[in-house]
Amino acid sequence: MNNILVLDTDAASVIAKAEIVDELLKLYSEVKIVITPKVQNELEVPLEYGYEFPERILSRIDTVTLSKSEKDLYWGWLDNLMIGKGELESIAVAKIRKGTFFTMDRTAARFAKSKSVDIVAFDKVMKEMLKKNIMDRKEAEKAITKIEERDNRIIDADRIFVTYE
Repeated sequence: MNNILVLDTDAASVIAKAEIVDELLKLYSEVKIVITPKVQNELEVPLEYGYEFPERILSRIDTVTLSKSEKDLYWGWLDNLMIGKGELESIAVAKIRKGTFFTMDRTAARFAKSKSVDIVAFDKVMKEMLKKNIMDRKEAEKAITKIEERDNRIIDADRIFVTYE
């Protein structure tokens, strides 16, 4: 793992909804975990509608200030309309700072890979939490259920548990 982990909006949202921010911080205790200003803005929108889950991220994860080179890279990629602005900004930060980009978006992951940015996906994060005994299988299943219910998303638990066991 690199020295910085940059979360996109979807990854931050899922971690917050699953209520596993503490576990993420423990797993990556040697790494600075951050979000970008655009991700922060995107996470603040649900707060306006009474949702509290973004506070779990916003209160614990720092928002970085972009350097000129990160802004320039982001602006140069803006014509890529298949990826959200938060993802593009996060990829730019991960690229310039030689960090890892945490996403749940396959299109964003492919784009990051094409730009030689290290990526990590949710299943890998969960496998590492299990492997390092940060959570047990029951806790992981509970987190997955929360995500599926709160985010109306299906998590392929086999990708987490089959290779873990």
